[in-house]
Amino acid sequence: MLNWITVLSVLINLQMKTPAQLDAAYSIFGNAGPEDLKLYELDKACGAGVEVSPEDIEITVEEIFEDNMKKY
Repeated sequence: MLNWITVLSVLINLQMKTPAQLDAAYSIFGNAGPEDLKLYELDKACGAGVEVSPEDIEITVEEIFEDNMKKY
């Protein structure tokens, strides 16, 4: 029960916004017992509170592309 209370508190605070974050949380719960779950571990594993804009993605992809082009 502690695990679901923890997830609900994170969800209520709008720290998990994507299906991938929820999937990661579900995976964490499968591996942690009720007393083993630590909120900071959940946040880190799920990327709770992390937001990436389309511009951030575009810049990162361009940087990776340029780095790979230099190798060849």
